[in-house]
Amino acid sequence: MFHNGSGECLDTDKWAQRVIRRAVETVGLPWYGWHGFRRGIASNLYELGANDKIVRRILRHTPTLT
Repeated sequence: MFHNGSGECLDTDKWAQRVIRRAVETVGLPWYGWHGFRRGIASNLYELGANDKIVRRILRHTPTLT
């Protein structure tokens, strides 16, 4: 999905440690990892009134059969 400077796939765990975690903690929030990040996005989208189908698409979940 993301590439580093040499064209190889970016290690998202290292990226989270070096960039994301520092940025989140700089603004005074704890970093709970990627799972917490995804849950937080979903919660915020629902709070803003996003449709279930839209949230599933953003999180790249498979569609339900309903």
